[in-house]
Amino acid sequence: MTSLMESLSTYMVPFNMFFPEIDLLQSGSFFKVMRGEEELGIFMALELYCPDPDCDCQKVLIQFFEVINQEPRAHASLSY
Repeated sequence: MTSLMESLSTYMVPFNMFFPEIDLLQSGSFFKVMRGEEELGIFMALELYCPDPDCDCQKVLIQFFEVINQEPRAHASLSY
């Protein structure tokens, strides 16, 4: 099974890498996706940032992982 960290982009790092005292599960947002009465899955939105302290790119990547029904993989990504 691919770990969550292996699924992440190689040049962006999760929020909790900057603040290790904050657990990865506390820094992510979890939500349930429904279609009518049917549960489609439980997803986590994970924020990733540029790790270079000298860079002023201000890039942010948000990846959405299904965390219950299958091995973690990014289903969607938003970057800005």
